[in-house]
Amino acid sequence: MQRILLFVFLTLGISSGIIAQESPKRGSNLLSDTISRYLDDVVITGNRIQIPFSEYSRNITIVTKEDIDNLPVQSLAQILNYVPSVDVRQRGAMGIQGDLSIRGSTFDETLVLINGIKMSDPQTGHHLLNFPLNINNVHKVEVLKGPGARIFGQNAYAGAVNVITKVPEKRYVEINGFGGIGQSDSQDSDTTFYDYGVNIGFSMPGNTYGQYLSLSHTASNGYRYNTDYEMNNLFYQSELKGMGGKFNFQFGYTDRKFGANGFYSGNNEYEEVKTSLVSMDYEKVAGDLFIKPRIYWRGNKDNYLFHRENPQWFNNVHLTNVYGGEVNLSYDSKLGVTGVGLESRYESLDGLENEQHPDAPNSLLNDDSRYNLGLFLEHRFTFKKFSITPGIYINQHSDFGFKAFPGIDMGYQLNNLLKVYGNVGKTYRVPTFFDLYYASTTTKTFGDPNLKPSEAWMYEVGLKAFDKGILGEVNYFIQNAENTIDWVNDPANPDVKWQAVNFSNVNKWGIETSFSIDFQQRIGKGAILKKISASYVYINSDLQDSQFKSRYALSHLKHQFIFGIHHKIAKNIYNSLKFRHLFRPLFDDDSILEGNTNLDNYEVLDMRIYWEKANKMVYLEATNLTGSKYVEVGQVLMPGRWFRVGVKFRFEY
Repeated sequence: MQRILLFVFLTLGISSGIIAQESPKRGSNLLSDTISRYLDDVVITGNRIQIPFSEYSRNITIVTKEDIDNLPVQSLAQILNYVPSVDVRQRGAMGIQGDLSIRGSTFDETLVLINGIKMSDPQTGHHLLNFPLNINNVHKVEVLKGPGARIFGQNAYAGAVNVITKVPEKRYVEINGFGGIGQSDSQDSDTTFYDYGVNIGFSMPGNTYGQYLSLSHTASNGYRYNTDYEMNNLFYQSELKGMGGKFNFQFGYTDRKFGANGFYSGNNEYEEVKTSLVSMDYEKVAGDLFIKPRIYWRGNKDNYLFHRENPQWFNNVHLTNVYGGEVNLSYDSKLGVTGVGLESRYESLDGLENEQHPDAPNSLLNDDSRYNLGLFLEHRFTFKKFSITPGIYINQHSDFGFKAFPGIDMGYQLNNLLKVYGNVGKTYRVPTFFDLYYASTTTKTFGDPNLKPSEAWMYEVGLKAFDKGILGEVNYFIQNAENTIDWVNDPANPDVKWQAVNFSNVNKWGIETSFSIDFQQRIGKGAILKKISASYVYINSDLQDSQFKSRYALSHLKHQFIFGIHHKIAKNIYNSLKFRHLFRPLFDDDSILEGNTNLDNYEVLDMRIYWEKANKMVYLEATNLTGSKYVEVGQVLMPGRWFRVGVKFRFEY
């Protein structure tokens, strides 16, 4: 409470000298009249206050549609691999299942959104990357690093990823397909491992009513024993102009079936996951007022088999439902821009009986439900080269009571090219139902129904540089956490392998540097070297309760270096190359390290060579050209070298 009062006092003191100044109206350039000459400013898609990228006093990475089209990727998880401070820990290929970490967080401490709709699952963060769409549907990806509770609310603990789609402006039919073969790390020398995928998209824009529909299918026989998968996605989006505003509707569905060798506790595991998303909102601008109410539902059905060939041994089937409603608005005045938001969210978990094997042991989780109410308040002041955005998220949770999470962003434009910024925020995440109720005497793994939410104060200072086609940034960040939720092993208790606990104190600090040059902006479309980028991240952590062996809190990204180059080879022929070096200590289970070295310290080189002309592309793609043997999480060795050929055609009409 003392910190919150201090925060309010500081905000009032700083803002008192600003509020007398007249602020520009919506759509005007608040700080960077000179910068706008150099940077085609992208507006960050916030729920309330919309801020141009160059004016944001936070560390944000934007991956554009053009970037995605050129990358050697086939999934959203692979796209995020190239974002500084983001750690995608995949179990298997093509993002079929994986965890997401930002700045050393655990997989339950990040938030993923699709067009502002929260995709978090109350059962477990392992379902966070179950995207019901294909990369060809994505317009851009915004990655916010650092505390996100003030902006997004619950579970945006260490950051948030917002995937933005939209109804295209042109009418077309798009067909994309690929096929590939790969290298196995197993002894199955007589087996040819392959994957393939196809996506069909229909764009139907209109003056008052526009639609977009996408269907995709991806499959593989794996790259080692029991790593095969099949994934089907359907995504539909529409917009209707009327009643002085615009209605937006989206529906997404993904059906995933995959062998789960080493995913959790054995080599014969199998899982089927079906995730659905439905949302509708209405947005309207009335003078200086912008309002956007929305409703949504997210459902997830998870069917887990401990032994694929003997499903009667053990079978978990869980169904989660999330219902939510929000009203967000912003108002421009002489005092600045004010943002207000209200949210209500209901979550439930039900253990289901498998109709095919009703006698099999099933759910280890208790059926449960909970609700969350939240109020967002924020205001953006600007005065010449200085900006300040204080805000607070006030939360009432059915299980954890009342809490408040303040934050403040500040920025100062030093000159035409440089901006210095800083921010402070309190953030949190609530325990999942898995954290609370999981109990298995077989694996000696137990949750704790008395867990408290994880909370942290986070601090950041940074410097940004903008010029024509040039972006550079360096920042330093600190996290002071309490009640951090983790799974630990106590050597003094041999009857329990992993126990969910609240750590009293976990501290992290780190630095991030990034730099990119877009030569097409600086020189022109004829530039042979199109783009070059590089980034380095270092994260250090300190766990006070050192007598326990941590499963997740310390097993995070420690060093990350990413380098990319995109250049022209000949007329209409280009090459996009990405190199990554990562060091991530493995603490989950060291048995996989026997006979192997450097599985947690490795380099990966990916490349795409393509021919492109007039809505047509043919490409050759290679991933893990270095042939590195590495693990991202658990007991899952990742694929070796993989080669794909693909085509993209767009027929406009």
